[in-house]
Amino acid sequence: MRVVFVHGACVRDGSWWWHRTAELLAERDVASEAPALPSCGETGKTPDAQGPGLVEDVAAVREVLTAGEELTVVVAHSYGGIVTAEAAAGIGAVRHLLLVSSYLPEVGQSLSSFGGEEPAPFLDIDPEGGTFTVRPDALIEPFLQDCDPGIQRQASNKTVRQSLAILE
Repeated sequence: MRVVFVHGACVRDGSWWWHRTAELLAERDVASEAPALPSCGETGKTPDAQGPGLVEDVAAVREVLTAGEELTVVVAHSYGGIVTAEAAAGIGAVRHLLLVSSYLPEVGQSLSSFGGEEPAPFLDIDPEGGTFTVRPDALIEPFLQDCDPGIQRQASNKTVRQSLAILE
């Protein structure tokens, strides 16, 4: 059995976001990994309005999920749930999906259809650059309020601008 972790939007270094759980799994001889999401700039291309987007993120996660025959549990947070729902479709080794504070769209539904007319107040959107991120002053209260200050500081260094292409 292995566990694949898929992080949410506007962050990098998926392994870091899941490291406490991964350490507990490793103590029980359960392997885990966290694929890099191209839309977050984790694969070398700087995100902009043209992408990389959801399609590239799905392909990156699907590549990890199809790399072996081992039974797999996928744990995904927020935007990672949208990526995972598509990436895991039809893969027999994937036995369970655990979606944490996530979205689960219907076929053909985009992330942009979930929100209201105005963007969430914690987001910083750059329409000209085609990217968005979490405002640094708004990261802790909505997302990290129950974490110790050390984790909060580390997390603030792992936010990134992400392509608006994921919304389509």
